[in-house]
Amino acid sequence: MGCTGYPSGPFYFCPADAMVIHTTISVQMRRAGVRRSILPQPEEHPMRIPVWFKPGVWGVGVGAVAMAIVGFTQLGWTTSGNAELLAQERASTAVVAALVPFCVAKAQQDPDKGIYAKLRSETSSYSRSDMVMKAGWATVGNEKSPDNALAHACSEQLTSAKAS
Repeated sequence: MGCTGYPSGPFYFCPADAMVIHTTISVQMRRAGVRRSILPQPEEHPMRIPVWFKPGVWGVGVGAVAMAIVGFTQLGWTTSGNAELLAQERASTAVVAALVPFCVAKAQQDPDKGIYAKLRSETSSYSRSDMVMKAGWATVGNEKSPDNALAHACSEQLTSAKAS
């Protein structure tokens, strides 16, 4: 009788033969009244976890959460989405700061000096920004609509020029 899937020969082990031997020995031992088998039995808990392992895992978890909280609140860590928003805000601010002198020059060169005079006498910052937008001084290049941030910065610059 050969072992299927295994090469036959004097030095090869056949798992089916081992099962037959184990069963035969177990039956003979039961008949003889032996309670324990001489063959190795699988243990109930073959792997023992060290006592320090569970507290160590908890420590790693709590430490990781604490480090993330400290990192994001105190160390300046940021998510990629938040970094992208911050970069967009800084770029927008830089563009507005670069374009304010052109807006002021447009306002000073406008042939209708009445709007410029009215802007300088206006006290509400909202009204000043609105006047700059309506006059077209905050419209850049081929844009159809004026930029609100540029209008606000330009009106602030024009009123500060009034004071000096």
